[in-house]
This record gives sequence, C-alpha cells and structure tokens, in this order.
Amino acid sequence: MLISTIFLFSVILFANFKVVEAQSVTSTTTTRTSTTTSITASPVAITSAVTTGPRLQSTTLFPPTTTLRKIKVGMLIPNGKTELEGIIGYSLSAGAIIVALEQIIKDGLLPNTNFTFVWYFDQCDESLSAGYTSKLIKEDQVDVIVGPACTALMSSDLDDKTRYPTLTLNAATTWSIVIALISVFQQYGWNEFAFFYTIRRSELVARCSAVQSDINDIPSRSQANMTLVYKRNISNDTYDQLKTVLGTMKTKARIIVACLENNVDRRSFMLAASQMKLDTDEYVYIFIETKKQGFGVPPLWIDTNTTNSGDDEVIHKMCDNLLVIDSEINNDTIDEFRGKVLQNIHEWPFYCDTCNLNATKNSVTVNAPSLADVFYNYGLSLNRSIASYGEAAIKNGTLLSLNSKGEFAGFSGRVIMNERVKSSQQPTKTKLRVFGRLERASDLFPDLFVTLTGALAQPHSSNKNLVYVIIGIALILAVIVFITWIIYLVVRNRTREMQRLDALWQIHYTQLATKTEKESIRSVRSIQSHQSNSSTMSHKRNTDNINFCYLNNLPVIARKHSPKFVPDDITEQDRQQFRFMRQLDHANLNKFWGLCYDSAQFLSVWQYCERGTLNEVIELYSMSLDGFILTSMIRDICEGLMAIHNSTILHNCHGSLTSNCILVNDRWQLKVQYYGLHSLRAAQHSTEHNDSQIGNLWTAPEILRDRELLMGTQKADIYSFAIICSEIVTRKVAWNLADSNENEDQILYRIRRGGNPPSRPTLSIDPALELNAALPHLIQDCWQEEPERRPKVQMVRDALKSMLSSNRFRATNLMDYIFTLLENNAAELEQDVEERTKELVLEKKKADILLYRLLPRMVADKLNIFFGCGFIYYISWRSTPLQVVNLLNDLYTTFDMIIDQHGVYKVETIGDGLHVVSGLPVRNGDEHVKEIIEMSFGFLRSIKAFKVAHLPDYQINIRVGIHTGPCVAGVVGLTAPRYCVFGDTVNLAARMESSSKPGRIHISAETNRYLTEILKDNHYRTESRGEVMIKGSGPAETFFLLSPDEPNTNGSTDA
Repeated sequence: MLISTIFLFSVILFANFKVVEAQSVTSTTTTRTSTTTSITASPVAITSAVTTGPRLQSTTLFPPTTTLRKIKVGMLIPNGKTELEGIIGYSLSAGAIIVALEQIIKDGLLPNTNFTFVWYFDQCDESLSAGYTSKLIKEDQVDVIVGPACTALMSSDLDDKTRYPTLTLNAATTWSIVIALISVFQQYGWNEFAFFYTIRRSELVARCSAVQSDINDIPSRSQANMTLVYKRNISNDTYDQLKTVLGTMKTKARIIVACLENNVDRRSFMLAASQMKLDTDEYVYIFIETKKQGFGVPPLWIDTNTTNSGDDEVIHKMCDNLLVIDSEINNDTIDEFRGKVLQNIHEWPFYCDTCNLNATKNSVTVNAPSLADVFYNYGLSLNRSIASYGEAAIKNGTLLSLNSKGEFAGFSGRVIMNERVKSSQQPTKTKLRVFGRLERASDLFPDLFVTLTGALAQPHSSNKNLVYVIIGIALILAVIVFITWIIYLVVRNRTREMQRLDALWQIHYTQLATKTEKESIRSVRSIQSHQSNSSTMSHKRNTDNINFCYLNNLPVIARKHSPKFVPDDITEQDRQQFRFMRQLDHANLNKFWGLCYDSAQFLSVWQYCERGTLNEVIELYSMSLDGFILTSMIRDICEGLMAIHNSTILHNCHGSLTSNCILVNDRWQLKVQYYGLHSLRAAQHSTEHNDSQIGNLWTAPEILRDRELLMGTQKADIYSFAIICSEIVTRKVAWNLADSNENEDQILYRIRRGGNPPSRPTLSIDPALELNAALPHLIQDCWQEEPERRPKVQMVRDALKSMLSSNRFRATNLMDYIFTLLENNAAELEQDVEERTKELVLEKKKADILLYRLLPRMVADKLNIFFGCGFIYYISWRSTPLQVVNLLNDLYTTFDMIIDQHGVYKVETIGDGLHVVSGLPVRNGDEHVKEIIEMSFGFLRSIKAFKVAHLPDYQINIRVGIHTGPCVAGVVGLTAPRYCVFGDTVNLAARMESSSKPGRIHISAETNRYLTEILKDNHYRTESRGEVMIKGSGPAETFFLLSPDEPNTNGSTDA
C-alpha cells in the first residue's frame, strides 16, 4: 500500500528570511511571507517524537450517506513538552488543520469526501515517532501522515533527493539559511567572517548545531568566495572569557555571524563586543534567527529581568550594526486565523475541554499557519491527482508528490512548491527593501529581506533601469568617498595640529635642570660686568611651592600643584586651555611654558622675571619709586587682569590673585602669572576641608564666606587688585602685617565677619610720592564690601589712564616718563660738568703760569710728560671725558684680544697700565716666559698701527718691563673680591717697566737667564743695558729684549 506522509517542521518555520535593522521596538513591518510544508509519497517516518499516548479517531465531518470517498489522516504532534508547547504544541496548533480543511471544502477541492483524523503525541522522540508512524500505517491504515514537527527536519541531509525520493518538504532546512547568508555576503562583497554559536536548548529544539555544521560545508557545497577565519562555541564561556575571545577575533574578521539560542546569550555577546571596542562601523554583526520575530518581542536590547542591568542603551547602540536573518508571517487575516485555531481545538475532531483555557490569539504558535498550509497543499495535490488519474491517486504517493508543485495563497502567505517538492515563497513588495533573492529550479529557499538605515548596497534589480541605478550609485559613492577623504584629511591635519600644540605645553621632568652655583675665576673686568642684584637666579632658594630651575637654558619658575590631580584627570577642555595659554603672548601676562606631569606632582612652568615678585621689588626699591612709576605698575596689573577677564577660555577670572602672582622683569614691566589652570586649583581646593584653610589676605569677603565661589569671580579679582594696590601705594606688605599686632588668621576672621565699616588696610601714603588724589578713592571703590558696587576692570583701566596723562611730563607710559626724566637729569649733569671743567681749566692755567716762571717753557712742557705716569695724563687735558673713555676702551680692547691669544692672565688695569702674569693661575711649565714675550711683541706691533680718533697726529707708545720669579696669588676681599698677584717678583717687574724706554722691552737678569739657559731658543735676542739702579734692590744688570725687526746696536746675545 502506498500512502502519503506529510512532514511538518515546526520548531522555527522559515516563511521567508529577512534582515532587520535595530531602530526601535516598532521598527519591524509586514513583509511578503509564505509557509514551508512538506509532503511525502510513501509512509516513511523521518523523525521521531515523544508521546503520552494516542488519541482515538473522530467521526466524520459530513454525513456518510453522500460520501464517494473516505480519507483517513494521521497526525504526529508533541503535547505537554514545555520547550515545544510554544512552537508547535498540540493545544495551540492542532486546530489549524481543521481551518485548512474548512478552506478545502469552501474551495470545492475535494467534494463528497469524508475525512477521519487519528493522532499520536510523539514528543519529537525518534523511537516513539518511528513506532507511531508504523502504527498509523499498519494498524490505522491512514492515507496521509502530517508530521512529525521536530528540529531534525532542519538538517540539510534531507535535501538529498536520491536518499529520500518520496519526501516532500514544506520546511526550510538549515542549508537554506546558509544560502541566505551567502547571498548577503555576495551582495556586499564580503569574504572573511567569524562564526559564534551556542547550544543551550534541548536536542528536541536545538538548531544552532545544525547551522554550524552547514557553515563548515560552505566551501564544499557552494561556489561562494567565503572564508571562515574564526569559529567558536561560546556556550560554556564566562563573560570574561567571551571578552578575551572577542579580543582575539577582532584582528581577524570584521563580519561576525552568530547563532545564539536565547536572549541572555545575545545580550552578553553584544555587551562584551561593545566593551572590547567592537562597536564601530568597521564591524557588522549578523544574527541567524528562526522564530519569526526579528529582534525579538520584546527586542533584545530591552532587559526583561527583574533587576535591570542598565545596559540597554549600550546594546541598542550595538544593534545599529546588526543584521538579523529571520522569517515573518505575512497574512492580513492572521488574527482571524488564530481565533479559529483556538476555537477548533475544543470542537470536532479534538474536543479538548482542557486545552488553552486562558490562551489569547497571540498565544497561537508561530508555526500553526504552516500546519494549515501543509494540509491545504495536500488538498490541492489530491484534487489535481484525482482529476488526472481518478480515485486510485489517493493511494499513489508518487502522483501526489508530482502534483504538489505549484503555488497557492496559504495561511502564512504565498507558497511556492518547486520541482523538488520543496516549498519556496514568492516575495511581495513591502516597506522593507528586498536586496536579493536566489531562485534555482533545483533548489529554492525562502527569500532574503534586508532592512538597514543607510543601506549597505543597492539591491539586485532585473528592471531595465539597472544600469542607471548602478551609475547613480557609483557617482554617489564617488562623491561620498571624495567628501569622506576631504573630511579625513581635515580631521587628520586637525588632529596632528592638536598633537603638535599639546607637545608644546607638555614638559618632561628631564627637561627641567636645577640651578647650580657656578664658580669660575674671572678678571676684574669680567667680574664687574657680571654683577647682579639679589633677584637673580643664583640668589633664589626653592620653597615648598616653588622650584627655580632651567628649561632649555632659560630660567623658569616651576610651581607645585596638588598631588591629587593626576594625568588621567586632564579633560579635552583642559587641553584646550593649556594650548591657549601656551600660545598666549601678552605684555602684562607672564609667559606660561607648560605643565610637567611625569614628576612626583604636577608642575606648572612659568617665565622667570629678573626683579622677582612685587613684594621683593617694593622691599628693595621702595625709596626710588615715585608716584608715576607706582601708578604705572598698578596700570600694568590692571591690563593683565583685563586680558584674563576678557578670555572665556581662562574662565573670565583669575581666582587667586595676590602680590606673589605679580612679577617684575628687567624692564620694570609687571606681569600677572598663575592664571588659568582651574582644574589644578579645583583639585587643590578639594584638600581644604574647613573654612580656616580657605583664602588669604587678598581673598574677597564673599569667597571667605562661601566655598562655592572658591574658583573665583571677576568682582573678587577686583577686590584682590585693590589689596595689591594698597601694597604699592603704601610700599608695605599687605595689611602692613609686619608692624601689626594681629596675625593672618585674625585679620581673615575680621574680613569674614564683616562690619560697618568693614575691615580694610590703612592707606598711609607718603606725601612726597605725588600720587594722583583720585587713586586712593579708586582703591577704596575696588574693595567695597558689596561686590556689585565694585567697578569693572574696564572702568578701572580708564581711570588709571586719565591719572597717568596728568603727570608733570605729560607722559602716557613708563618708558616715555623714564626717558624724559633721564633727559632732564642729563641736561643738569652736563651743566654741572661744564662748570667743573671751567674751574679745572682755570686752575690749570694758574699751575702753568707758576711752572713757566720757574723753568723755560720747552723744559716745562717735557717735564709735564715725564712726571706723568703715562700718556693718558698728557692726553686728558686735550680731550673731553668721553673721548678719554673711548680711547681707553679701544686701546684695551686691542690688548685684550692679544692677551686671549696667549697663555697669560690679566690681573688688573690701573689707569694706562696693565698687570699681566703667565704661569698663574694655570701652570704651564717653563712656557710662561715665552708666552709673556710673545704677548709683548704683539703689544708693540699693534701700538704702531693704533690711531687716536680725535688726535690723528698723536702717536701712542708703550714701555714693557718683565721679570721672572716666584709670587703669591689668591682672591682677596669681601665686598669686591679680586684675584691678586703680589710679591717681590711683582714689584721688580714694575721697576723694570718704570725704568724701561718707550717702545722697548726691559727684562731682568733672571728673565734673560731663562731665555739663554733654560729655553735655549735662538729665536729671541737680548741686549745688555748694563747696571741700572733698582729702587729697593740697588744696582743690577738688566737687558733689552730685541724685537725680530730691531737692529743690534751694542751687541746682542742670542737666547
């Protein structure tokens, strides 16, 4: 006997596949759908089920008196299994077969036919299913078997028509799902992918195990250019292990395919991917689903647990890059159909009074329409077979299978049966974009639908406008690529520029060199030229808050900040502020060089100013500062404060203005520092736990009373400015604390408490300063108790400008004032010099008259020169003081250049005389005589070419005396320390010079002995002068050293 067996796959029946983008809970829309039902031509059981026992057959639907034919229907369906009840359970699905039967009768497909139903609960157990199938065939002698409804029917093995020639499938196999996946990859040109899966369900409803097996078969069963680069079963992985796995995978694949069997796995997977930074547009996720619900109901990003994890937004964002392959039922009358299914289970032939008592229409299983399509397709096939072959076709499974091909409007949508007697679906136009469908005569599968905002690619189209569509897409893509490239270049250049600017203010601790005391021996001239005041770096000492150091050989101040502030606390807003401060260049704002944050604590590095802080200047120079200079100093502070108040990046206020924040450079220009850096100051304030730690003598009362204002306000800056002004005009420290009986805490307490009048510093101004009378009133306005009554910085600036323009010199700035003052002093000095010069000339004339009375004029003139200790005294009365200074400067500059070329040391300069030594302080063996002699020859050569600028006809000449011997050397003195050389050798050298002749080198016998006996250098020639009376030593033989071009007159000795 040949009967028909219909197998229904009902775990998750794919009516059509679709890809849905995660937009919102209501983003899924109705698409064209169809059912998949299978019909077999022989009584072969493919899968098995578990049952609790058979149900007896029912009576016929129509009276038997008119029946021409009888058809007995057997059913295998699960019942009472929790994991199967919502998928294809008896109570929520079985009524669908009666809905199909009613439609068969309504359409007149099988008139005069009596239907009898027999069913067993196989529970998807293969042994029970096989046994009940055999029983239905042998004992019950059924004509057709509907079922079983088990996951095993998804296996791609059932596609083998040679092994199962009489099998008709109305189910989508897992290989159909894989083909849908392949079409997605081919559409977008993807090749490499990773695959993750879980196996959570029981074997009765498991699906991902079959999917992963078919994923492995892609190379052997298709021509798709797809490479599986990573695969893993994550069923037993913990969350941390899952993150590690994703971290390993991220460098191998950008397309991630996943088959996950519950929402917990899906949420964990997406959350782990987000934490591993796989939430960018570089990664695409494809979920394979079979429950006809897209993202799920509710969607997977909605946490249904009692204790919400709070990750919904993260997972929702991840779903922006998620594609879901799933099926969907498309039937406008689905609600009516579901109502009939629930009603029919209580009527013929089931009469189940205990089934779905509290069920609603939405409770009907998603595969119930497919069950109805199965039986309706059987009716169609039987109708065609009987019409062609008569009643014998009822038992001919081969004919039924052949006549199952075709299409019809099913309960789940349009159903197409191909030549392999396998269902396919005809897509219909919907709101979702259809981007591709694979349809082959031998192997069709449910159509694939894609929904994606900003579609990844245009769908394949067979219409005549395809070329234009492709060209349009290409042009759009070209424009997008071009714009993207431009944006990339702009962003890249912007990023590089930001990195370059950040590198300017980022200072490494190794770049900061601590200051060191450098000691070196210098000549008197060098020492005097290097003198400095007490504000130079060498006199500075580090404090608890300040370090003095060098940045690239530039003296800087490194201010320490709270250790609670760490590099991770730096925000983008902070970086923007630091970049602005590094580039800021204002005449009255001290230069900010950057931050050093790789030391023990943060250091802000500022430009060092030579004259120190305002406090130091007031202490050192208070007596030499007049009213205009003090007012100019106040104006400089106001200019710096105005620049800060006008800058939003600097938060429009300083916040911690004190006189220690005011520096004075070598040009007497005041500069405000420690501005900005609000994040660092906020971290510092966080360590101040009580009011006693808040503020200082410059802090405004409102800030002392309210911690919320600790970061400062513009009005508070004006108050601090007024306190600094009081220091300047009184030339005393703030609140005159040095002479006060109160300490700082007591003063702060009085300020915080307030009063009428409030406590303020006393403005005791020296009348000799000649300050503008309006300045004290301006200071008092600036420290008003009520912040609203204090003037703005612009008003203060205008007032100071008017005060400065009313000085006696009409100068508007400090430099003009100083130049005018110097010009007046120079004029007065010239007048004094002129009067003194007249007196000197008068006295000179009196001395000359007296001398001419004693001696003849010719003898008297020569005697003047002889008694002078050098030419300078002869020239001085013929020259102005400035001409004498210029002459000496030119002459000694020439001599210094010659001295630098030899191993000698200039001890001192007295008038027109030089004291030079060789062999000290650096020993040079016996070369000292040679170095001194070569230097002397250089002097004689240079003096011959030297011209006096204002006396071109006057020829300067020199005499040189040299002696060799021991001497004592060392630094002598405290106030003006000098390196001195003294002893008999020095005295005898002086005697050699005084008894020498102009243009000659006079040497002692000891020096001559060195030349003749020790050096033995024939290069030098000496000439005996005979015995000369040496003061303090008596007569001694001396010698003249002859220059290379000097002739020998008395007979020379070669040295």
